[in-house]
Amino acid sequence: MSAWVAGSLLTLSGFGWLAPVPDLSSAVDHDQPSLEDAAGRFAGLWSLGDVGRITDLLASEGIRLHLGRVGHNSLPPRQARAALRDFLGEHRSDGVRLDTVSEVGGSPPRGFAEISWETVVLGTSETLHYIVFVGFILEDEIWRISEVRVFR
Repeated sequence: MSAWVAGSLLTLSGFGWLAPVPDLSSAVDHDQPSLEDAAGRFAGLWSLGDVGRITDLLASEGIRLHLGRVGHNSLPPRQARAALRDFLGEHRSDGVRLDTVSEVGGSPPRGFAEISWETVVLGTSETLHYIVFVGFILEDEIWRISEVRVFR
């Protein structure tokens, strides 16, 4: 079972259950218990185009960012915010689906999520399908975003 984020439900297709879109009222949830919660939070924020809250969740060391044709090996949060704002500002999200979430271990622990994103580039009517790969790192017991790669 899978569905697109629209309104108040998010389907975690790999997990087979419906869950409410994560509470987006605070930028960082310090009680964030799992990578799945962090990935769900990111998916909800991405769907809303909420660059401010996305950048509040970035790893302290910065982020690897690849947005379509433009890639950066390491950006500090301020530059990542500008790049994400420019990219997401060109799109209207039609929904996201969280496809995969996996912890890969390491020290510090790392994980990733794969998200399907349906969007329309502003000024056009064509729906585009992207895959958004999100890398996470566990910092101070909070899963933070260390990488975002958008592929078509």
